[in-house]
Amino acid sequence: MLLRIPRKMLRCAIALLLLGVATAKLVKFTPCLNAQELCTVSDVDITPCQSPSRCRLEKNQTTNLSFDFTPKFSSATLKTGVYFVNSDTEMGFSDLGPDACVYTSCPTVADTKQTFTYSLYIGKRIPSGLFPIRWRVWDETDNSKMCCFNINIKIAK
Repeated sequence: MLLRIPRKMLRCAIALLLLGVATAKLVKFTPCLNAQELCTVSDVDITPCQSPSRCRLEKNQTTNLSFDFTPKFSSATLKTGVYFVNSDTEMGFSDLGPDACVYTSCPTVADTKQTFTYSLYIGKRIPSGLFPIRWRVWDETDNSKMCCFNINIKIAK
C-alpha cells in the first residue's frame, strides 16, 4: 500500500532538510599534540555554524555540537571537559557534566569509531569575543588516554 504525500508537505519537508544541511558545518579543528597518537578525531560538526574556520554562536541560544572519534584505547567509563584556552592555561567552560558516557556510548572499544553529541547553551553572562576552545574526552582511570581537539568560536550578542 503506497502512501500519498501531498506535494506541499513534501516540498516543506525537503526545504527543512536543506535548511538543516545549510546551517550545519564541519568545523576546522586541530588535534591536541599530546593526544594525536592516542585518538583520531575525524569530524567536528556545529549547528548552526556559518563559517567552518570560526563558528559564530549567539548568546541565549543552544548550539548542537557533535564529533566523531576513534580512540586507540578501550575504557569502561569516560570523562569530558570543554575549556577556554589562553596560552597554556585552560579555564572550564559550560555546564557540561563530566560523565562523557551521557553523550557517547560506553564502554569504548579500541579502534572503534563513535560519536559524541552535546547541546551547548550559550548564556548571557559569557563574554562576547573570539575564543579558542579545547574539548577533551579521557579514560576515567588514566587521564593520559584521551581524545582532544581545538576549535575557534566567536560568541556574539
